[in-house]
This record gives sequence, C-alpha cells and structure tokens, in this order.
Amino acid sequence: MLPETCSNDIRNGCPQASLGGFQIEDSAPTIKSSLAISHYDHVIRTTNITLAQLRSAARPNLSDIRQAEQLRADQACARNAFLPIYSLPDELLTTIWKYVTYDSYLRGIDGAWVLAQVSKAWANIILSSSEPWCDINSEFSQQRTQLALQKSTERPLNVSLGSGEDVAERFNLVLPHCHRWRELRLAVGLPEITITLRVISMPMLKHLELRARPDVEGTQAELPNMQASPMLRTLSLDRVSANWPSPSIPVGLRSLVIRNIRRAPTISQLLALLSSTPQLEDLQLERIDIRSTGGPPIGEQKPLNMPCLQRVRISHMARQVVTALLSLIRTNQCHHVFATPIELSTLPHHARRLTNLLSKISSSTRRIFVEIDNSSNALAVVSSIEAKERSSVLSATGGSGFVLEFRSSGNYQDIQNIVSFLAYTPIPISLSIRSREYWLDCAVAEMDWDQLPSLQQLEIQLSYPEGLSPILDNLSKPRGPRHYPRWPCPNLSVLKFPGVETVPDGFMRFLLGRWGPPAHDGLKIDSSRPVRLSLCHGPKGVLSKYPFCKFMGHFAEVWEDPRRTPPEDESTTDEGCDSTE
Repeated sequence: MLPETCSNDIRNGCPQASLGGFQIEDSAPTIKSSLAISHYDHVIRTTNITLAQLRSAARPNLSDIRQAEQLRADQACARNAFLPIYSLPDELLTTIWKYVTYDSYLRGIDGAWVLAQVSKAWANIILSSSEPWCDINSEFSQQRTQLALQKSTERPLNVSLGSGEDVAERFNLVLPHCHRWRELRLAVGLPEITITLRVISMPMLKHLELRARPDVEGTQAELPNMQASPMLRTLSLDRVSANWPSPSIPVGLRSLVIRNIRRAPTISQLLALLSSTPQLEDLQLERIDIRSTGGPPIGEQKPLNMPCLQRVRISHMARQVVTALLSLIRTNQCHHVFATPIELSTLPHHARRLTNLLSKISSSTRRIFVEIDNSSNALAVVSSIEAKERSSVLSATGGSGFVLEFRSSGNYQDIQNIVSFLAYTPIPISLSIRSREYWLDCAVAEMDWDQLPSLQQLEIQLSYPEGLSPILDNLSKPRGPRHYPRWPCPNLSVLKFPGVETVPDGFMRFLLGRWGPPAHDGLKIDSSRPVRLSLCHGPKGVLSKYPFCKFMGHFAEVWEDPRRTPPEDESTTDEGCDSTE
C-alpha cells in the first residue's frame, strides 16, 4: 500500500465549497503566498516519486491502482495552481465576473453558477463576495433567488421577470427588496403586479422596461409610480400603452424607447411628453400608430427644443408624422439620426435642404452616400454611412451619422425633390442609381445635374441602357460664358455603368464634349475643363475600335470593364487601349 501523504495534503489545504446546496468539485486551489507555492512544488515532486514506485511494482493491487488515479488527479490540481488565472487578485476577478453575470442574467442564464463550477477556488470567491449576486431573473429557481437576495446584502438589484407561470411567486419574493431595485424588466399583463407597482416606492430605480406578455396584445397598463423614482434614467415601452394625457415621466429621464404601440398618443400628446423631458439624450420611436384626431394639426405644432438630444431613431410610422417630428425637433448636439419614411413634399420650406438638417448634427460628415432605387421600400436613401457599414454603425451605442429614407408613390417630381434636397451641399457626394421602371429612367434623365457640384462618384444602372444617353449629354453641356464655363458636376471623378455590355450611345460625344480631344504634338489642354476621371467604366473590346483608343488616358486614369470586377491596377492596356497619355 502506497502512502497517502500527497492526497491528504491537498485535500486538507482546499476545503469544500457549497453553492446553494450543490458541492463544487475542486480543479485548482488558489495561490496566496510563497509558502503555498513551496507546498505545491513539494506535492508535485512527491506524487512523481510515488507514481514511479507504483509503475515499478511487479503486481500492483486494486487499492494501489485507485490510489495512483487519485494521485494523478491531485497532481493535476497542484499544477493548475500555477496557471496565471489563479494568481489574479480576488477583487479583479470579482469586477470581471460582475459584467459576466449581468450579461448572462439578461439572457436568463445563471452566470454565477456557471463560474462557480470552474473550480473550488472560484466558488469560494463567488460565495464570499456580493457583486455576482445582484442579478435576478425569473428563470432562476426559487432557491437560487433566495440565495441571491441573501448574498447581495444591501447592494442594488437588477430584476427581470418574464412571462412564466411562476412570475407572480418570484415577484412576491423580491418585492420586500423593492427599495434596492436598480433595473426592472417586466412582462406586463398580471393585474396584481401592475397594481402593486402603482403603490410601492422604488427610489433607486434607474432602468424600467415594460413589455406585453406574449399572450396579451395591445396591453394598456398603468405605469408604475415613476414620481417615486427620481433616479429613473431609461424607460422602454414595447406593446404597452400608457396613460398618454398624463404619463408622469421624471424630468431627469435620459433615454426613451416607445415601440409597437397601437393605442398610441396623438401628436400633441407625444410632443407634450417629449417636452417634459428636457434632459433626454436618446429617443427611439418605432411602429407607433399616432392618432390624427385631437390637438392642432401637424403643420401647426410648435418646435420642440431638446438641447441634450444626441440620438434619434424614428421609423415605421406614417410619413407625415416622421417628417413632422424630424422638422420640429431642435437640437445642436445630435450625432445619430435615423428617420424613415420621409416625405419631402410635406417638409417645411426651411427644412427641405440637407444643409439645414446637417446644422442639427454635431458630428462631422465627410461624405454623403445617396442611393436611388425603386426596387426597395425606400425610393432614396441619403446617409453619411456607406451601405455595407450601415447596420453595424447604427447598432453601435457610440455610432454617429445619419440615415434618411424617402418614400415615393411613383411621382415624377420626387426625383427632382431629392436633387433639390441635396442641392449645393459642399460635402462630397457618392450617388448610386438603380432603376427598374421606365418612369424612373425618364426622371433621372431630366435631373438638374448643375445642383450637384460636389458629386464625386456616380453609378448608374437603368432598366433601359438607352436612357444613359440623355444623362451623358447633360453632363457634357456647360453653362455660363464661353471662356468661363460652369460644368455640371465639375468634381466628378468616378463614373460607373454596372452590367453595360456595349458603349452607351453618345459616350464618345460625352468624352469629347466634356474634356475635348486628346492633347498631342505640344497642344495645351484647355484649363477650363474638368479634371479627368480617376476611374471610368467602358467595355474594352468595344473601346479598342475607337479612333482615340491609344489616348483614353486623357479622359480617365483607369478604365474598368463593367461586366466583371477586375483587379484594382488593371487598365485597358491589355486590350489595346492605353490608360495613360
């Protein structure tokens, strides 16, 4: 029989931990001093010697084999004690775990229990601290909830109550601690809970989120006594209608989210609600069926001054309402604006220019991306964020920029209204046009390109390629005196025609009219003409047949075939057309 000194030393140095009645298996003790390090070194050396003796035994019995297995487990425990994670201070681990348990609690997962199962050392730290026990979800068992209320001492609590059958029981369990509630997420629908929230005081409440139970549609609930919650900073209502004439919102509210409301307020009630929150920084209004009856018409509403507002999201509502709210809000610190759908024809005259809108946005706008496409819900999208990055930037908390979506009923004048909205904006513009209908082809052909002097990139894809000819003709006709012509889009540097297999009619006439014939034999290039394109689309096989094939670099630095995506450095030289002069 081999000695049991090693196993006893480790087991005596690592007392068992218990979490809510469950025993925690030990995987690594915690190093606290140089004495402990010396002890574990001794354990590892001793177990190595003992295991070597066991392997040299001729016929080990069953007891020796079991003892060897235990020695290997104890040796692994001692080796794990030297891992860096077990040398971190308890305070640092507790701070990290606080965020882990909070994130898991939002998803209905018991993060404290998961962390405690890693090792007995971690379980001891969790059981001896109060920070990991401040998050309570109705998905947790009753025993786990009671343990959290006990371990959290007097710290603020984050409470989330879903729509399960035992929600009322969980609510009654945490109700005596309502003075400690910091966050409350509640599925509204049980009258006993709603009535109780009207009479209790929640002085530490900062975040309140009310949503309708899945089995209840269009719930109209009395909001809790929010006047007894002066520290409330965030309010979210999802399919829950409030008492809109007198909602009693604390003046210190910073974030307001209202979505999916059928029994919605009137526009006057909504504006009164917003005016009662002068410190509001984040406003999100989505899918609210604003009532048109009651109060003055939308066009007669007074402007709404919101000096602290930084983020605005208004979407999936009537076009007249979205347009009115966007024009009525007055702010100078906003760095995030998302509004859809907007109807330009109903905007006040002072708000029908993008420059007026940009005066409300504090963040700098380096480029404007415009997408005109009648195949989607929005006829036009005007944004400071590129399409491929739009979703990630909008979802980020600190994301800045604006996205405006305009609807159309197929009106020919809508395109010119969009051009007028962008007119003479000094910020560089990238314009992408994708037409699926003949009326849009005609509307684009009649665009006033002189109003877009900052246009730098133009991509056009029409339903009928013949519609490119009038566009090219308009871009090649200057205005003003002969010696000082004013060219349409003088800063245009990228011109693309995706999918075009042949040279559009009038393409060479456009090149010669805008840039003149290629300079050669020492002739001086006309300085009054626009600078040449940095990139242009054109089928190389067709371009090689033109007389000026070898001088195509006079018009554009790089030529790309619109039928495929070539490498960045590819030019027309491989097809017989030079890209340089």
